[in-house]
Amino acid sequence: MLRLRWVAVFAVLVAAWLSGPITQIIPSAAPLFVIVAIMAVFNAGLHVWMKRGGQTSALALRHLTRLQIAADLLFLTALLHFAGGIENPFSLLYVCLIVMSGILLSPRESYGVAAGATVLFASLVLLEQQGVLDHYHLRCYPHGMAIVQRAPGEAEVLPNDKPHSSLQVPGFLGAFVLTAFVLCYFTGLVIRALRQSLDRMAEENAWSRTITESMNEGMVCFDGRGQMISCNSAARRLLDCGTRDPTSPCWCGTEKVNSSNVGQIVSEILAGRKGQVFHESTRGQRTLLNSFCPVVGTARERAGVVWVLVDLSEVRRLQMELVQHERSAVLAEISAFVAHDVGNLLDGTLNGLRILEQSACDAHECTKWARELRARVEQVPAVIRGLVELSRRKMLQTERIGVNDVALQALRMVSFRGQQRNVRCDVVTAEVPPVDGDPMYLTMAVVNLLVNAFDAVRPGGRIRLEVRRSPDDPGRVEIVCKDDGCGIPPTDLERVFEPFFTTKAETGGTGLGLTIARRIALEHKGDLRATSVSGRGSTFVLSLPAVEDARCEVAFSSSKTTV
Repeated sequence: MLRLRWVAVFAVLVAAWLSGPITQIIPSAAPLFVIVAIMAVFNAGLHVWMKRGGQTSALALRHLTRLQIAADLLFLTALLHFAGGIENPFSLLYVCLIVMSGILLSPRESYGVAAGATVLFASLVLLEQQGVLDHYHLRCYPHGMAIVQRAPGEAEVLPNDKPHSSLQVPGFLGAFVLTAFVLCYFTGLVIRALRQSLDRMAEENAWSRTITESMNEGMVCFDGRGQMISCNSAARRLLDCGTRDPTSPCWCGTEKVNSSNVGQIVSEILAGRKGQVFHESTRGQRTLLNSFCPVVGTARERAGVVWVLVDLSEVRRLQMELVQHERSAVLAEISAFVAHDVGNLLDGTLNGLRILEQSACDAHECTKWARELRARVEQVPAVIRGLVELSRRKMLQTERIGVNDVALQALRMVSFRGQQRNVRCDVVTAEVPPVDGDPMYLTMAVVNLLVNAFDAVRPGGRIRLEVRRSPDDPGRVEIVCKDDGCGIPPTDLERVFEPFFTTKAETGGTGLGLTIARRIALEHKGDLRATSVSGRGSTFVLSLPAVEDARCEVAFSSSKTTV
């Protein structure tokens, strides 16, 4: 408003100079110069007051707006009086003040401004018509508008040749009043709708800022020209740029995304040459994932780019914590695993000792049995170490081994159990390619399958342990353990590989043997599956990937061994 008033002061000065001394359109320009001087002093005073901090609050600015609009109404009325009054077309400037009040003030106050403008202008016209005030006729008009001009000592009516001239003044005033209030009404409607829209936008913007500032991920937004328009605090923290522009060289120490190519990436995305762009970069001890995504406008054009920064170091720290929790859970189970497998070894050793006690044998055979039992006992520390390593997910000690060796070694480890329970076990080997694996782990898996089979078979029953190529995939080797025992109910078959699930709780089963066997199979990129018919026996198939190498020879030809 101050700037507009300076423009108005200059314009009135020019108009008064042109209309007075030069063209003689108005009788005297001196009153106009006086009013302009008063306007200039008023505006300068307001300018000084505001520069000194006068606009300390919104209420003070509102009072200042009312004061300026009221002063402008008075200045305009005074200027019109000395420049033709109703004849002057610049009386339409009242409309500008009414619209301005509708924008800056409340609806009630804008109606008050419209009423004030109407009263001032109507009073000016009527007082001039009644002769109370002098009417300064504009000489550019050949006739007046039925205005009574009071000259010193006399009053006369300016000539007017229009028959309805006496209706011009009230008609003009009526149109002025109607225009003022209708304009005030519609301005109020538009401003109210605009303010509501702006309030909603402000709330949405505030909510959006709250969300972005609450994010742990950094977010930088660019407009359609590639200029940065927003940057949340997380982005400044991740880029260590403080209050500076994050696209400046303040963070150029990154490896793959730096200040020199951020602008290039944004430009290529806006030009449509690239879609989403992902980069990893380093900043000190941080590893950042940078994601650049286009923002599509309503016309399907690319209206901007969003740059999202994720601190991967924090994610990796959480991953390590999850790994530690998993290891703790595994270590909680390891004692039961160790007890189960060591129990199998000790059980076989005790059975061997009982056989030695109950049978008469020569020194050579006793020595053979002693060596066999010693081998069983020496396997206990190896089992403990192996299970601990397995629980910690360490790499297996793999080597090229024959599957037939694994099957026969496992059978030797549990043969005492078969003799004790009077169970016959047939081992069928075949010419199969070797596998890459850890012999101790694989032997442990087959031992658990045989122990499970011995426990399921009644005295006098049979078990078949077969080594073969997979009928479904020639590139795999299978160890099949089949028994004619009691079988597994269909409701339990889906759970036999779950830890601690057992159908032999009354006989001391731990429910860990099949779990260990399947874990070992998975560690060797293999699988362990089960089929069963209740009352007719079960079949477990351990499948392993074969190594097709002509230089490797099979350990056994096809044969059958019965224990």
